[in-house]
Amino acid sequence: MVVPLVASLLLSPALLAPGSDPRSPDHPIQPLKVLFAGEKGTPREAAFVSFLGQQFAKVESIDASELTTARARDCDVVVADGRVDLKDNHIVSFGCAKIDFAPDWTKPTILVGPTGGRVEKISKIGWL
Repeated sequence: MVVPLVASLLLSPALLAPGSDPRSPDHPIQPLKVLFAGEKGTPREAAFVSFLGQQFAKVESIDASELTTARARDCDVVVADGRVDLKDNHIVSFGCAKIDFAPDWTKPTILVGPTGGRVEKISKIGWL
């Protein structure tokens, strides 16, 4: 019982070494350009951009309505955020949950929230 406790106490500083915490100044920034598309000016957008800015070299944010193949050309990855709410017994979509991706969309994309369900309707995801 004492040996595992001593081993865990000795090894725990290694887990907290500089560079292991993304908030540490020594944490390496990934050399990627990330484009966040969602609801511009919302607290959700601000939280995503703040988080992504700590991890990646360049982060840009646009409103979902501006997301096109041409607009995403210069970035490495797109984060497409969307949400839905129920209002007066009707589903209301916000952000990327209400857009259609072009058939020629090939950019690596992280689909957040109901955006994935939207993309499934116009892509090969549905047959997987």
